Amino acid sequence: MERLYAQVGGSATLSSIEHWIELTVECHPTGSLSVSGIVADDPGMRNTLHFVVEGLDQTDLPPLVDALVAVEERFPVLGRR
Repeated sequence: MERLYAQVGGSATLSSIEHWIELTVECHPTGSLSVSGIVADDPGMRNTLHFVVEGLDQTDLPPLVDALVAVEERFPVLGRR
């Protein structure tokens, strides 16, 4: 996400190992963002939610990055410093 903000372009994807969530954020050269994803309650079953979030732009990225950093600090990856 930090790279998207700095470069005003590209994409970032979050995919869980268990396939419960897939989230993609694309930053276009104009600074607009495309956010889309799929959430499943039980991978392999048919209960899925496909979503798109509209109306975001590059200025929305810093608070999102700050929130993600706070989550990483609160819940660090085990085995990593």
